[in-house]
Amino acid sequence: MGQKWRSMPENGNNITAPRIGNEASSQRNGWYALRVRDRSEARVAQVLNLKQYRCFLPCWEKRKRYSDRIVRVSAAAFPGYLFCQLDPDDRVGILNTPGVQSILGTAGYPEAIGEDVILALQKAFSSGRSVLHAPYMRSGCLVRVQTGPMTGIIGRLVRVKGQDQLVISVNLLGRSVSVELNSDSVDVLQ
Repeated sequence: MGQKWRSMPENGNNITAPRIGNEASSQRNGWYALRVRDRSEARVAQVLNLKQYRCFLPCWEKRKRYSDRIVRVSAAAFPGYLFCQLDPDDRVGILNTPGVQSILGTAGYPEAIGEDVILALQKAFSSGRSVLHAPYMRSGCLVRVQTGPMTGIIGRLVRVKGQDQLVISVNLLGRSVSVELNSDSVDVLQ
């Protein structure tokens, strides 16, 4: 299993104002995963913010050990990736941004990530609960959270070391994160 880190809601989530444009085109804008240069996720998000794109960079705080001290640093939850809301037909402004390598998709066309997945990630990282790496999974008991700060979120419920965990998977990336959760606060969907 991965390391357990504490999420950083106060400055880890980089959510900006939506791109300025007409209302019809802003309704078409979906969330897409951008492949960016390693360890430059925050810089790319800042540049995209200046270009008036709405970005989301889930980050957490981890401890880094040096020979004489331990320092807390911010790290991307999905290293090398950044989520951005954009119009897939007008992606040149994104691709010309320094540090952006590509927009993830299939057959040469960007593939959107569901609004529900982005909302689940935003709620998980802003809930103040412990968020940690989880193995990517497609199976498990599908549940919806009914109470608490994560109300309405859909994920898979697993039990790890006696603790219930809600696993949120980003299928396009093939990666998952999990959040500690009380199993009494969920309803089974299947």
